[in-house]
Amino acid sequence: MRIWLVAAGLLLLLLAFNLLYVKVKFSYDLRYVGQEKSIKLVFIPIFDRFRWEKNITAPGTAGDWINIAAGVLEKKSADDQPVAKKQAPANSKRNKPARFLDVPIKDYYKLFRMFMSHLVLVKFTWQTSIGLDDPMHTALACGGIWTIKGNFIGIFSHYSSIEQVDLQVWPVYDDSGLSSKLDSIFKIRIVYIMFIIILASIISIRGYIDGYSARKAQPSH
Repeated sequence: MRIWLVAAGLLLLLLAFNLLYVKVKFSYDLRYVGQEKSIKLVFIPIFDRFRWEKNITAPGTAGDWINIAAGVLEKKSADDQPVAKKQAPANSKRNKPARFLDVPIKDYYKLFRMFMSHLVLVKFTWQTSIGLDDPMHTALACGGIWTIKGNFIGIFSHYSSIEQVDLQVWPVYDDSGLSSKLDSIFKIRIVYIMFIIILASIISIRGYIDGYSARKAQPSH
């Protein structure tokens, strides 16, 4: 009788968790118009009391943006340079100590796909206005921004569900500057979070056991 009561209690608990959601809010406000140069980031996990807010001073001129982009590209180019690989011993994997993270990346990718499949984008509002010195450049920039936003929504909708989306891009022909504001709300059921955490723990423990077994199986000679 007690077993049935425990099973019924666990079932009711899972049903309760299945009805509860975790909501996360994320927003940013970028302003690069005239003398106003700032970036504001806001992250609110679950409750407003855990609100995280960060104000960042944006680079002063367009040349600073160009220098930052050039620095990123230069670093990426340096990272892409071929590096001579050292040939590892045949039993190098067996010599490594077993770790909880010794798990193929495909297992974590499956967890990521599972998490994204249950994640719901409740609200996504992304508004951008841009003006450059030349009308043609302004039009091209607007087209590029539309492409970025469209690709982002397309990729996200491939993995997750989207309820409300509002994308706007406004060209400014009589002034130069950039302003962009994003407001988003994500939600996921608590039961899915618990399930994914349990699976991640099982995968990590399995990787640790497999690494430990391989280490023990190493011949002594």
